[in-house]
Amino acid sequence: MLTAIADQSRRNAALRLVYSFLALMAAVIAASLLLQGVDVALRRETGGVEIASVLTTACAAILAVVLMQRHDRGLYSVAALLALFALRELDFHDWWFEPGLLHAGIFQSAAPLWQKFVSGLTMPAILAVLADVAIRGLRPFLRALRAGHGWARLVIAGGFLVVLSILLDGLPARLGPEMSQGAARIAGIVEECGELALFACLLLAVAVWPSRPPA
Repeated sequence: MLTAIADQSRRNAALRLVYSFLALMAAVIAASLLLQGVDVALRRETGGVEIASVLTTACAAILAVVLMQRHDRGLYSVAALLALFALRELDFHDWWFEPGLLHAGIFQSAAPLWQKFVSGLTMPAILAVLADVAIRGLRPFLRALRAGHGWARLVIAGGFLVVLSILLDGLPARLGPEMSQGAARIAGIVEECGELALFACLLLAVAVWPSRPPA
């Protein structure tokens, strides 16, 4: 995978741009570590890792839209999904309404009807994006994976990081007093850094996306 990416980087301007962007994100994290300390930089929403995660997913979404002009590969839904990842990092599911835009409890709450209507439209729209990515992308993804394409392997790597993030998310709350403060701190750091690594994988995957479908 790394060899294929290195080969593409010699002839792929988008990939070289991504390298520069990731170097900038590393500088943001380094500055955050120096100015805010390890705990804030690696775990808090105002820290460098969280900021880099939002910017990386936003960059991936923008790059997907730009590359879509080069080849029609159905990247609209991919770009929308990446934008949703960025919004998720900003906790947009809790925005605006009480108990939150994407909380099912809003339909049983005393929220105004228009708020329930907006939530009722937003939820199916997100499901439609997910369904479109799955339906239109699964077959090309499997073909690319069999052919050893770098972008497909990066998506697989991202999948493992998603599983890791899910396992670690809220682990201290689930284990409660059985988990030491040190272990909870490490779990939080690994989760946040794992999410950033996931978004970096997705950004790289968009950059090395081929101009032609795999045979």
